[in-house]
Amino acid sequence: MYYDIPKIKREIKKLNIPGKFFRINIDQFFSHDYYMMISIRENAGKTTQNLIFGAILFKLYGTTTEYIRCDTAQIRQKGIENLYNTMRSLGYIEKIFDGKWNDVSYKVRSRKFYLCHKDEDGMIDAMDDNPICCIHSNEESEDLKSAYNNPNGNFIFFDEFMDSRRATMNQWIEFMTN
Repeated sequence: MYYDIPKIKREIKKLNIPGKFFRINIDQFFSHDYYMMISIRENAGKTTQNLIFGAILFKLYGTTTEYIRCDTAQIRQKGIENLYNTMRSLGYIEKIFDGKWNDVSYKVRSRKFYLCHKDEDGMIDAMDDNPICCIHSNEESEDLKSAYNNPNGNFIFFDEFMDSRRATMNQWIEFMTN
């Protein structure tokens, strides 16, 4: 798929995101097969900036974000349904989609987020038919690799958090070989 880099940059610029909170180098992103962001655990906004980038790709090209975490426990409803909270609270969903959509709705059974519009009472009055984001666990990749196919899933975002309680050191290697 062809992505118009200047057009994507214009969409990002319209959001007026403070520079310290959006550090994806769009030129580098599209000139490499893999783009890696590594930092200490802090409020640097790595997840949010990737979700914003994914939303812009969805708006312009219909590209679905394929969001991957290390294990199934990390994608349970309790935690994952809050994935878009920062974008929601800062109004980025509404800004990106020019008011047509102002929120996302998570469908537990399918593990997918859909853009939606909520009225003043918080009730959904419109929802997109296509998912903006599909949620996966690296732990389930063996089961998915021969059965899962999303022709629009061109933005794969592996959100890995290293922690001392689980064996995460080989997660990236596992992900790349599956």
